[in-house]
Amino acid sequence: MACRVMFMLGGETGETVDAFRESSKDPQDRKWRSQRMLRRLFWLCYGFDKEICFRSGQPPVIHDEYCDLTLPPNYTEIQYPSTEGNPIRYDDMTIPIFPGDLRLTMLKSKTYRTLYSAKALRKSDAQLLQDIRELDDELEQWRLNVPPGHRPTLGTFQEQHPIPVYRMQPIVIRLEYHYMMCTIHRASGRCEAWGQQWRSCKTGMMEGVNSSMLLAVEASRSSLHFLRTVISSVRPEAFWCVLAWSILPRSNRTNMAPRMIIFYPMSAILTIFCSILANPLDPYVEEDLHLLTVVPDLVRDVRRRRTSDVEIAHMQTVTNFVAELIRLGHCAIEKARRSQRQLTQS
Repeated sequence: MACRVMFMLGGETGETVDAFRESSKDPQDRKWRSQRMLRRLFWLCYGFDKEICFRSGQPPVIHDEYCDLTLPPNYTEIQYPSTEGNPIRYDDMTIPIFPGDLRLTMLKSKTYRTLYSAKALRKSDAQLLQDIRELDDELEQWRLNVPPGHRPTLGTFQEQHPIPVYRMQPIVIRLEYHYMMCTIHRASGRCEAWGQQWRSCKTGMMEGVNSSMLLAVEASRSSLHFLRTVISSVRPEAFWCVLAWSILPRSNRTNMAPRMIIFYPMSAILTIFCSILANPLDPYVEEDLHLLTVVPDLVRDVRRRRTSDVEIAHMQTVTNFVAELIRLGHCAIEKARRSQRQLTQS
């Protein structure tokens, strides 16, 4: 409904801002202010629509081909304020810090369209792996364009000086980067070569599939290690629910991010669990199985001013779910080792 109203008002076109940029720069001009606000509404609708699409697998409401996706002026400088000197002051008409990174949101849209749409499901193994490589290159280009003080990485998280303006912002950006990396490379599991293994497929094809799956698992591990390090900085509101960020008071936006943080570790443990089932004899399988226990610990460690009955129910559901995954993982490992011992003895 919100997207349709935004379309009716013309928020998806850049004309709403550009037409008045030269003729009226006075911040007190009501027409100029209304056009700027309409463009903000577009970006908020666009971001939430792509997020829902990316998480649920349902088709998006907003299609990129019909929209002007020109970023707001000075977007990078305002989205990633400098950690040195005086922090940027935001007045009533300053471009807000939109949820996440709009450039990454555009890449999410392209990833879903390229790898997970109905048309993408009919692609050959070679075409699918080529698309995965190209999207991986684009994700890396986005990462390099993020200012060094905010730039996400894979691997072990190293504690840095806290960002004084938006403490939740770098946390969310890093989690989104890990999830994007995982989502892009996880698509290689659809390749026929993955099911046939190396028995009847080309060696080069199988190596490409294996490397992609390893990157997906490594990104998931990084998410859990990172969250374990920064969990004390995560606001409980952001952990359990998606905030109505756009209507929050400006003073409250500095510490919050419109994301359900619990989504990221839950997605990560599912990827790791599937890796355990697929490779129960992997040298790192015991470490991965232990890593699954991080999520219940994260839930317990989230700072809460008060715990509602709903939150307690959520915590118990997550704990029970992870416990069952761990049990099944142990069963898969034990079964694989038993089979290996029988083969060795025979």
